[in-house]
Amino acid sequence: MSTETLVFNPDPGLYVLLLSLESPSLIRVGALGEYFLTAGLYAYIGSAKGPGGLRARLKRHLRPGKEKKIHWHIDYLLQHTSVQTIFYTRDLSQSECKWASAVTRLGTCFPPRFGASDCSCPGHLIQIVDVEVNRLYSLLTASGWERIFI
Repeated sequence: MSTETLVFNPDPGLYVLLLSLESPSLIRVGALGEYFLTAGLYAYIGSAKGPGGLRARLKRHLRPGKEKKIHWHIDYLLQHTSVQTIFYTRDLSQSECKWASAVTRLGTCFPPRFGASDCSCPGHLIQIVDVEVNRLYSLLTASGWERIFI
């Protein structure tokens, strides 16, 4: 499916981007510095509470890097990865930090503080071991999150 044809809800919400990094890469992440990331799957947990909600934030994340100004930590990583799947919820009763903590049980939070410059949690990027991907899908769908296939 072309990302141009995706229709996102404009409400505020939380989202998880499942990203694929095809080869090991040294990635500069703004003020966090440079990090060596191994190839594999990564889950990024974020929130979209500003104008345009989920629609604006997810469409921005799906635009190629050269079409947007680098602003968030995830913008640096998106230059090296491809989005495989998006999960989202409009339920804001639990924070993105709580979900990042839950997803961390399925992998490794790395690099430290990624996506967490406005909170005190360890980070919002989790490398997911292949065998845990189905558990991630089950965790999110059982909690009412919706899935968008890219």
